[in-house]
Amino acid sequence: MQTFLPYPDFAASATVLDPLRRGRQRVEALQVLRALTVPGYEEALVRYGLEMCGHWCSLGRPDTCAATMTTWPTSGHARTACPCDHTTSKAAIIAMSSCSRLWQCRTYRPR
Repeated sequence: MQTFLPYPDFAASATVLDPLRRGRQRVEALQVLRALTVPGYEEALVRYGLEMCGHWCSLGRPDTCAATMTTWPTSGHARTACPCDHTTSKAAIIAMSSCSRLWQCRTYRPR
């Protein structure tokens, strides 16, 4: 799984993803939780997945991932990525989609 975190805030990150990628992120977050491939990051992964589910459902699409994620045991604190990691996510999203909303981001300045 590759999480896309162009912003430190999960909600802001979810809004810039296209609907299909957002839908895939919610499923992959659940798969990573089940595989326990990121020990120590469960809380952040659950929050990320739930944010993706919320945006997915706001488009009127059905979701079964959120119900499973809310029952996942977590440590009670969210450990997240280094702030510098968000820049690489922005670049990856732009590279995958020429019509990304990130082009409208005031803090992103293409060179």
